[in-house]
Parts: sequence; structure tokens; C-alpha cells
Amino acid sequence: INAEYMGGNEAATSTFASDALTLPQITRAPSFGLPQKLPLVQESTAIGPVRGRSLKQLFLGNLQRFPKSWSAQGFSQSDAIPYGLVQNEGGPCGVLAVIQSRVIQYQVHGGESHGEALVRALGKTVWISAKMSPDRLAYVCLPASDTQTQLTKSPANALAGIRTYEFSSEDGVLAWFRKNLPVYQAPQGPGLLLLAVSVILSRGGPDSVAGDMDANESTSIIVEHGYTNQSVVNLLISGRACSNVFDGEKHFDGGDGEPLCMRGVTVPCTIGFLSYYEHFGYFAVGQRLKNPAQPIWVVSFESHYSVIFAPTSDHPVTQVFDLYYYDQHGCQDEEIRLTLDCSAGVPHVTSGGDMAPPLEDTIRTRWPGASIDWNGTDPIL
Repeated sequence: INAEYMGGNEAATSTFASDALTLPQITRAPSFGLPQKLPLVQESTAIGPVRGRSLKQLFLGNLQRFPKSWSAQGFSQSDAIPYGLVQNEGGPCGVLAVIQSRVIQYQVHGGESHGEALVRALGKTVWISAKMSPDRLAYVCLPASDTQTQLTKSPANALAGIRTYEFSSEDGVLAWFRKNLPVYQAPQGPGLLLLAVSVILSRGGPDSVAGDMDANESTSIIVEHGYTNQSVVNLLISGRACSNVFDGEKHFDGGDGEPLCMRGVTVPCTIGFLSYYEHFGYFAVGQRLKNPAQPIWVVSFESHYSVIFAPTSDHPVTQVFDLYYYDQHGCQDEEIRLTLDCSAGVPHVTSGGDMAPPLEDTIRTRWPGASIDWNGTDPIL
């Protein structure tokens, strides 16, 4: 359980070079003033065997059990980076990167304590999905006593035993997370999986999430090597598990006389997304993800998701500006500050002559031609 949230460590501040990012002081978590009774729509209930089997199918597809990287992953705080979360193993980086982005939104840009920033990041992610469901009800989850053990033995039974709590307001969801945050923070706990289940149920359940995806796509959340399906990243960012990252929908002839609909992002987004694949022309990320309300982007390259962000909530408007990079699986012990010069005219190279780090090529899908100075940090190759 995160000691800072539990009030177990002294106030700490991050130290940076004089021209680097200055974060708000990270202090002991405040008293949240929880209501005597949370505004539940109904008392807690178990997910049950029918929905447990449906969730198991949505998560795992043909896999028989959850990888440890998914079943034993919480939202624990980095010892070195005050706003950083820590990923234990490869696989669920897409989920962690989205929550990391929202922690940055509330902690770095908003000045909240880390505990409150995490509460808001989790609550907002659940509520965004709830707003996209017909009944606009949010569901949040706590594990049964044997949930983690069963996840690696009998996933359907493990999911069936999870307890759910139903809310009709974002304030109710936030109050619940404040009360139960330590469960989600435990480094080897089930916090990440509980959040994923909460978001799926809040979207309307497994059938609704599968229905968001393209008809010709595999609908499992966990794909080869335990990686995160892009549809889940889109669900966490936008509230819908669309299969694509372009804006809106595209309609084609499916070749058999049936129309084919490819679904992209249909709503404005608070945080964005950039992909290394766009550098090679495989697809183009739409403007809703390239130009989010907050200057924070989940970035995908080399089968991994991480985060870049501006030091304030203002979008860069000058030719030269700084971005920060954080990789929750990178064991970072110091911040990585990147200085972009958008007037540099760096050529776009996709052949064997391209020796640029993948992160640089990914960033240039948003700022074409920009040079990128790593300010003394070894570039990530």
C-alpha cells in the first residue's frame, strides 16, 4: 500500500535543474471528509457467474488464465518521480499509461497531492465510460478474499466473485475511490484489473465493449504476449472501445455485399495519443487524439505505451518548448526533459537510413520536422 497516501512519510519535493519542471509539493494526503454513507444506487453485489464468464472471454479470448502482469499490478507510486506510477512487468502498459496521464493532469498541472490526483484519475476514467452507457451508471469494484489466487487458476470464478458498487454521479465515484484507494495502490495487488473491470461494467458490460470494436477485430483485451489491445486504451481515454485512432467512422464495402464500418474516436478527448506506426504511414492518428484538451499524450512505440507532457496545462505555442517523458516501466530515477525546436526542418526518413530513436519519430508525427534535444539524458533506443 502506498505509504504517502497512508500518511507514512514526510513531505517531499522533486528536485530539478533550474530550467526544469517545478512540481507542487507532495505532502501527506489530506483528510477527505468522507460522507457517513456513500451515495450508492444499490448496495454491493457480486458480479456473478454469467457475467464472470463473459468478462473472462472479453479479457482473455483463448487464453486460459490471467498473466501475473495483469493479476498482480497496482497503481503504486514511484520512489524517485513524485507523480510517477510503477509498472511491475510488461503487458498492461496501455492501462497504466492512461492513468499515468491523468495523474499528471491533476498532480503536475492541477497541483493536487499524489493521492488525490490518483483518486481523480481513476474516478474520471470510470465516469467517462459511464457517460457513454445508456443508463449513465458507474460501477466500481473490490476483490473477494480469494480473487487474486483464483485469477491464475479459475479466471471466470475469480471475476464472478468481485464485488461491485453502483453510482449515479461522479462525486459518488470519487468519494468511493478516496475510501478504497489503498486497495488500488498495493504494488502487487489487483488494482489494475479492478479498474479495467470497473470501466467495462460502466460502459455497459462486456457486450457493449465488444460492440464498440470493429466487427472483424479480435475482441480480447489481453492480446499476444500479454499486451494491451489498442481498443482498451481508446476505451480508457474516450469512453468507447473503438478499434481505430482516426476521427469518426469510415464506411467501406466489405467485399461480400455487406457494408463494413471501421470505428474511430467520436468525442473530444482530455488526453491524447500518438503512435510510432504513423511515422511509417500505416495509419494516421486523428485530430481528437493529436490535439487533446490537456497537453498530455499517451505514446506508443515498440509495443509499449508511455507518456509525454508539457510542464503546464497550456499547449506549447512557441517554436522552441519543452516536453517531459515518463515511462512507468522504465525504472526512471530522474526526469527526462526534451527540448523541441519546430523550426529545425528535420527530414522525414522511414528507410534504413533512419537512425532516430523511436520516441523522436513518434513525437514528430505531431510536430513534423522538430529537432529534439535530450538535454544530457541518453536517448531511448
